[in-house]
Amino acid sequence: MIFILDGVFQLIKFENSKINRRIGALGFLLQLIYFSRIFWHKNNVQRNKKRAFIKINSFLEKSLNFNQIETTELNENKLVITKFNGIKVI
Repeated sequence: MIFILDGVFQLIKFENSKINRRIGALGFLLQLIYFSRIFWHKNNVQRNKKRAFIKINSFLEKSLNFNQIETTELNENKLVITKFNGIKVI
């Protein structure tokens, strides 16, 4: 955020204005790298207080609310999550 703020508001004055634009672009590039990390790995699990985001051997992820999960099983390296309504996920 510091790089973006400096690039936009020119908090540090440089003689060459291209430097401020490059600093702002660097800030956006660092954010892009940070938020794209879920796509770097084949398997990834992220969570917060209410949900889990699971990506296993696929490009897309699945989102599950913790209050919807009834049981979880791990059989022969395969994760099976059963919701309260009987639907099996993954």
